Amino acid sequence: MFNTITSALAAVLLARCVLGTNLFVSHYSGKVYTLTYQPNSNGRNGTLSIDNSVAGCGNMPSWLTLDHTSKSLYCFDESSNSGVVSSFDVTSAIPKLTGQAKTSGGDVHGWLYGGSDGQGSTAE
Repeated sequence: MFNTITSALAAVLLARCVLGTNLFVSHYSGKVYTLTYQPNSNGRNGTLSIDNSVAGCGNMPSWLTLDHTSKSLYCFDESSNSGVVSSFDVTSAIPKLTGQAKTSGGDVHGWLYGGSDGQGSTAE
């Protein structure tokens, strides 16, 4: 009985996650893309489509971090000696570049920390 309940709960949670999911991805073209995943009615092989794209993520974007609170997406660029970290407003269908700062380069990961007062920082 426990396995049945656990399986049913997992199926409900999984279904909630994959029904009409919107995704953000980056590419070495320097763009951030918005994608939509729509599952097939038979439960197999859904459709993944590109909705929009926006430039501003440097030459070699390597990591995206979404801040759910501010609806901001941060993109970290791993270009050697000339990297950038960019921020995008993702409240509308097309992400909007809202800021960009140079980094020392080579950053393949970044994360937000601190700032419960809205004065957060990023770590590279």
